Amino acid sequence: MNFNNPHFQEMPIRPEPGEIMLYLDLHRIENMTPIAALKLSERLGFTPQLRYRTWQQEGQIQVGLYALLHYEKREFDSSLEAEYLTDPQFEELSAQIVPDTAVHFAYRLAGGRIAASA
Repeated sequence: MNFNNPHFQEMPIRPEPGEIMLYLDLHRIENMTPIAALKLSERLGFTPQLRYRTWQQEGQIQVGLYALLHYEKREFDSSLEAEYLTDPQFEELSAQIVPDTAVHFAYRLAGGRIAASA
């Protein structure tokens, strides 16, 4: 699947080294619509950007819809995870989204190890 719209891009399966991503797994949220989740993230100060991902499951093509809330590229330091996971906006988002595992913080260390929290 390839869209030519720069506002709707494919979501990478995993971050590249040094990339930090905070995103919502919109197709997994159970307690509100994707639009309500986008509006909530905007009220909390995020600027969501729609992303998609495709995969095959039992011979069928599946499509996931995501909202990329924050992206940056920087060197890892030991306070990185604590900086994001204790952020009041991230905590509020995780508290209001059910399941909270639909809220993702992912980064990839320079050595290749991927860390992800929900």
